[in-house]
Amino acid sequence: MCCTVRLCLVSLAASLFCVDGVVRAQSFQGLGPDNKALAVSGDGEVVAGDHPGFRWTSATGVQLLGASPSTSQLVTNAYAISADGAYIVGSDVPIGITQAFRWHAGTITDLGFLGGTNPSSRARAVSADGSVIVGFATIEPATYAFRWTEAGGMISLGELPGGVTFSAAWAVSRDGTIIVGTSQSTLGPEVFRWTQATGMVGLGDLPGGTFESFANALSADATTIVGAGNGANGTEAFRWTDAEGMIGLGDLAGGAFNSAAFAVSADGSVIVGNGATPNGAEAFIWDQTNGMRNLSDVLINNYGFDLTGWTLTRATGISDDGLVIVGYGEHNGHAEGFVANLRIACPGDANDDQTVDLDDLSTVLFNFGNTTSTGDVNLDGVVNLDDLSTVLFNFGNVC
Repeated sequence: MCCTVRLCLVSLAASLFCVDGVVRAQSFQGLGPDNKALAVSGDGEVVAGDHPGFRWTSATGVQLLGASPSTSQLVTNAYAISADGAYIVGSDVPIGITQAFRWHAGTITDLGFLGGTNPSSRARAVSADGSVIVGFATIEPATYAFRWTEAGGMISLGELPGGVTFSAAWAVSRDGTIIVGTSQSTLGPEVFRWTQATGMVGLGDLPGGTFESFANALSADATTIVGAGNGANGTEAFRWTDAEGMIGLGDLAGGAFNSAAFAVSADGSVIVGNGATPNGAEAFIWDQTNGMRNLSDVLINNYGFDLTGWTLTRATGISDDGLVIVGYGEHNGHAEGFVANLRIACPGDANDDQTVDLDDLSTVLFNFGNTTSTGDVNLDGVVNLDDLSTVLFNFGNVC
């Protein structure tokens, strides 16, 4: 019977596809003084940030993106990165004129403007293959969300009806077909969702406060929008889905109520941002099971990281699997970006013998449903189907 079970499990594990990528031990790493990490690739391997614009990997460290071809000055801001880390977008500020750019393979391409006098443009997000870039551009006195492609250039998306002429795009789906952002409507600043078929559609705000909502990110499957709205308690991070609408995520304890979500995992299950504490703004991590938690507390208490000298101010990016988080804070008196890698070096190895086998499966099944660290291979505080799936997915691996 034992051999039959083993063969069945090995067969099941073999039938699952393998994820290609570098899996390193859990770690927390600062990126050096006077920079900010603002985005991370879907696989968690490449980070983009600014002051000036940079690209980081564990192998290369921080590498500056280089100079704008139109001014020969270093580009300033790198706001977003493609899923595979090959494309980075942002803005540079040459001689007082802000212009959107795209970086790829060491080459920076300026994206131009919508036109008008005293123009400016900023790129805020990029599709998976780098072909679609979104952001906002100014034609004085108005500001418009734009969608840029190589073939069509920079095209305005218009605005919601009834308000001051203002719109800004902040995120785009992996295939470039869905765009989210904020526009001024008759009610006030309002989150929108745009497609070619529907145009710009307002998504409302949290109830109870002065009308004001902003979108900051879109999940890889394009089902979940996160940002900040204005509810009964004040500015509050939200999660929006078509099924549930806009749901407030609360705030960290102890400070004046003020939170915002800035990034979301591929399936919408993990969200990061910042909230208010007695010490000021601090980064948070949110999931359905645990709600909103102070990111520093989680990293120290759940993962044993040494954050001496750090205050994590804002979490700005998250990998597809929700296990690599980037952001910035204060470290020994200086602004500094960080990368927190929560991935387990040997996924599914419940007994730390560097092999995922029947012993690990037995450990998970014996402790199933318990709130214990024994068998909790994904370290979320409970032994459940996620742990069982991790063992089965990695069954037979030797680390």
